Amino acid sequence: VDFLVREGPLPVVACGGVGSVHEVLAFAALGAAAVQVGSALLENANLLQHVQSDLWQVAARYHASSWNQLVEVLCPHSRS
Repeated sequence: VDFLVREGPLPVVACGGVGSVHEVLAFAALGAAAVQVGSALLENANLLQHVQSDLWQVAARYHASSWNQLVEVLCPHSRS
């Protein structure tokens, strides 16, 4: 993700193996324009609500009111 963000002209959407807010934030820290949570929802139908709630808490901690602001804080080299 980091390489694609730095080298490519298009936004990078990260997906695959995402099942927690920690994994979402890891992709954000690499500069992902978006993160997809998919297969993990088959194991836990409420996962998305938990990730969303945790993500709002992290955004509040960093005073970020949008995904782009959060990515900018976590990944200063991204092209937000």
